[in-house]
Amino acid sequence: MKDSRHGTYGVTALVCVIAIQISALAQLDRVQGMAMLITAHTCARAGAVVLLYAMAPVRSKGLGVDYAERFGRGGALFAVASGIGVAALLLGVLAATVVVAVGVAIALVALLAWRKIGGITGDVLGASEQIAETAILLCGAVFVRHATAWPWWR
Repeated sequence: MKDSRHGTYGVTALVCVIAIQISALAQLDRVQGMAMLITAHTCARAGAVVLLYAMAPVRSKGLGVDYAERFGRGGALFAVASGIGVAALLLGVLAATVVVAVGVAIALVALLAWRKIGGITGDVLGASEQIAETAILLCGAVFVRHATAWPWWR
């Protein structure tokens, strides 16, 4: 994590995440895609904020520590409320599914980070955000195929 060079597995993971996100967005029309991109952006970052608040940093120096030191419960609650509010505004009832998807994604990343390195780093926060964002975009692709209330405002 201190090595700034990308390895083969890191580049492969980035390519796979981008391919999955593009595939999910390709299932949506322009309006649905914009709604899902905005929702993914806000909710995934809110999930990373929860992870930042809930877990201890691995090191005493670094990006994750800098953020964690300046962050409190009020900031975490504001981030969660903002993410859920944006999702509810754009997706209506389907926002509940997105919130669950973000929760599961963040919980899995937290569990893996705890088992492997004993806490969080800036890299873990970034990975959790990207995984949660991908989960949200996949929810959007599922909504198009199976949800009758999607989108509620059209």
